[in-house]
Amino acid sequence: MKETGFMKRYSDLISGSVLLILGVAIFIGSFSIKRLTVSLVGAAFLPQIVSVLIFAFSIPILVSGVRNLRADIVEVPDSPEEKTDINHSATWLTILLLIVYVALYKQIGFIVMSILYLFLQMVILAPKSRRNYLLFGIMAVGVPLIIYFSFIKIFYLMLPAGILN
Repeated sequence: MKETGFMKRYSDLISGSVLLILGVAIFIGSFSIKRLTVSLVGAAFLPQIVSVLIFAFSIPILVSGVRNLRADIVEVPDSPEEKTDINHSATWLTILLLIVYVALYKQIGFIVMSILYLFLQMVILAPKSRRNYLLFGIMAVGVPLIIYFSFIKIFYLMLPAGILN
C-alpha cells in the first residue's frame, strides 16, 4: 500500500457526497421559487432538471470513491516524471472567462455572451494541435441559438437579449 494524502485518497468520496447533497438541496430549494406563468414549465423547471442531473452524476462518482477506497488502488506518482502536467493557465483563464461572462451577461445578452464564451472556452481547452476554429465557431453559434429559441418557444421563458434587443 502506498502512502497517499487524505484529499487524494478521499477526493471521489468527498466530491460525490458534496454533489449528492447539492443536488438534493437545489431540488428542495426549487420548490420555493414562485410560479410566474400559467404554463406547465415555470421558473423552477430548470433548477429541478439541473438538480436531478447533479444527483444522477454524483452517484457514479460516489460509487467510484467507495470502490477505490475498498480496493485501496489510489496511487500517487513516485517521481516527478510520473506526475501529469496540469495546465494551470487554462484553469485560471476559464475562471476569468466565467467571471466576465456572468458580469456582462445581462448587459450584452445571452446570445452574444454565450457565443463568445463557448468559442473562447473551446480554444482554451483544446490542445493547439487539435484546434478547429471553424467547428468551434459553428458550435459556439449553434448551441446558444438552439438554447435561446428553446427557452422562448418551448418553455416560454425569456433570456436577456442585451444589445440584440
